[in-house]
Amino acid sequence: MSEIKGASLSQASVTVEAALIMPVLLLTILSSLYLTMHVRNGTCMTASCIEQAISGRDQENPALFFAGEVERNKEESDSQRKISMSAGTFYFSGQLLWRTSSERIYKKYYPVTYLRKIRGVKGLLGEG
Repeated sequence: MSEIKGASLSQASVTVEAALIMPVLLLTILSSLYLTMHVRNGTCMTASCIEQAISGRDQENPALFFAGEVERNKEESDSQRKISMSAGTFYFSGQLLWRTSSERIYKKYYPVTYLRKIRGVKGLLGEG
C-alpha cells in the first residue's frame, strides 16, 4: 500500500511542477512568435517606404500581421522625397500593443544636370 501512495505522490509532484512550468514555457514561445511578427511588420513597412521613396510611385500597403489601419504620408519637394508610414500592432485580445512607424528620405538626383556641371568644371580648369 505504501508503494502505491509513494508512486502517487511522485506523480502528483510532477503534475504540480508541470502546472507551474508550462504557462511560463507557453508564454515564452508565444511572445517570441509575436515579437517575430512585429519585426516582420517593421521590415515590410521599411521596404515599402524605401521602394516608394526611390521610385516615386505609390505602393500598395504591405500585408501585415495583426495590424490596424496603415497610415502613409508623402511629402515631395524639388530636392527630396519623404515617405512615412505607420501602423498599430494589436494583441490577440484586440488591444493596441505597439505602434510601428518608418520614415525614409530620398534625395533626388538629376544625372543630366550633374554631368553638365562636371563638364562645366572641366571647361573652367582647361581639361578636356
